[in-house]
Amino acid sequence: MIDLTGRDEAIHLVEPLRRIARRAEMMGLPYLVVGAAARDMLLHAHHGVPIRRMTTDLDIAVAVEDWRGFEALRSTFPHISGGPEHRVTVGEMRVDLVPFGGVERTDRTIAWPPDGDSVMSAFGLAEALTTADEIRFAPDLVVRPGTTWSSPERCCSAPTSTGSCRRRRWRASATS
Repeated sequence: MIDLTGRDEAIHLVEPLRRIARRAEMMGLPYLVVGAAARDMLLHAHHGVPIRRMTTDLDIAVAVEDWRGFEALRSTFPHISGGPEHRVTVGEMRVDLVPFGGVERTDRTIAWPPDGDSVMSAFGLAEALTTADEIRFAPDLVVRPGTTWSSPERCCSAPTSTGSCRRRRWRASATS
């Protein structure tokens, strides 16, 4: 287990992660820290890469059986006015909650209710959940940072010849 207890560069994550962990665990929902925070944690822990700019938001992927389970967790945090439904505030931190598992379609994407017109990739999240390292942030707080790596074809339905995406889509990955 990687121990970041008391590290100055990660201290601002402790309370928001603790709140998320408590609620997710009470509901029996496994979760991963994804996005830039996961990338920074892992690069620092495994390779000593200094964290020069720790992200000011969190991306949390949550394994749920259905959309009701996701909504039950999401609704316990205040929604950010004007933001997408999955963007909430935990303490002073902006958090994007991303469901996966039982809400995934056969192509490993999720389509946000009610219309399903907003689609994002969940590719690799289930696998990351089973293989993620554990990082201790405090004596009572251990989280799992997950990373997914995918090609532009996996994350974007309209890649350009250079591999970037014509149609911007938020991805649940440590490379987003």
